[in-house]
Amino acid sequence: MLPVVVHISDLNAARTSGWYGSGFIIDIDEEYVYIASNEHVLDAVKDTTDVFFFDGTMAGLEVVGLHEEKDIGIARVAVENIEPDTLEQLMCVHISKERNEEIEAGEEAFLFMEVIGENGLKYTRDGESTGVVPTPHYVDYPTLRYTVKSVHGNSGSAVFDEEGYLVAMASAIGRD
Repeated sequence: MLPVVVHISDLNAARTSGWYGSGFIIDIDEEYVYIASNEHVLDAVKDTTDVFFFDGTMAGLEVVGLHEEKDIGIARVAVENIEPDTLEQLMCVHISKERNEEIEAGEEAFLFMEVIGENGLKYTRDGESTGVVPTPHYVDYPTLRYTVKSVHGNSGSAVFDEEGYLVAMASAIGRD
């Protein structure tokens, strides 16, 4: 699954200040690779922001759409700015509406993130579904909720079920 997920970062060279998040590839065409992440991650993108692919190569990205209320954003990377060997291996997420309708409470899920820590490791975390639940605190529609430990930088991570289908995007909402 790693050729699907990306790390989005705007850190200084010493990695002592800045921010980072995660995302995943939703489409690839002849000109661009399209990436989904949280709005609160992509809203911070600047000229100095890079996207890192599974093999550590990086490129600049351009934000093409943000939806603050649903905390979803779309960015793209020009194909010409991606190493040819990397581009050849990139993949899009697999989505199945039918599969999402079948998910039951207690099913396993895996949060894939390419948060690159000080030691350079890439992380995966597992958890389980609590099913589709109402979330009246910040949205007015039912959401699919998983209990997966999330830490800074996981925002925008892809959450996959045990069959490898995308089932959710990691997001945390803070309340005063």
